[in-house]
Amino acid sequence: MHALSKMAVLGLMGTVAFMVGCVETYHVTITNHTPVVQQVVIEMPNVAERFDFTIDQGRSVIQDIKVDKEDLPTGGTISAGNVQQPFTLDKKTKKDLYVYINEGRIVGPIDQNTKYTIHSTKQMPRKVEETETIHGDTPAPKPEAPKPGDSEEVVE
Repeated sequence: MHALSKMAVLGLMGTVAFMVGCVETYHVTITNHTPVVQQVVIEMPNVAERFDFTIDQGRSVIQDIKVDKEDLPTGGTISAGNVQQPFTLDKKTKKDLYVYINEGRIVGPIDQNTKYTIHSTKQMPRKVEETETIHGDTPAPKPEAPKPGDSEEVVE
């Protein structure tokens, strides 16, 4: 009888150790680069939890997404307002990811070593072109109030 209880304890310990290694956790930092509060939704068919939250302008939120290893690769969608961005997570995906919500587009998820360049043109009394390069771990900019005479930004 004593041997049977030892076997049960060893079996339970093995099951717990096996289950701990069955989940991949991805830390996703989502930054709102727009001048307004954004409602963000992350949907993944293979993940039971649906993520739905708001992010103030110029702020970031860190969301942990846990996926069973047996469900990898898996896809999902990040939505902010009327913009959506599909993405895929697999065994090679970095565990720390970054998503940037810009006017009219979502960039990411990308890792900290990825560069993404945004070219934009402002239609003012004279044409002004700007280039912004986003690195994966770029902090959120401080929101600016619109200046009189500024028109909408065109993202190319």
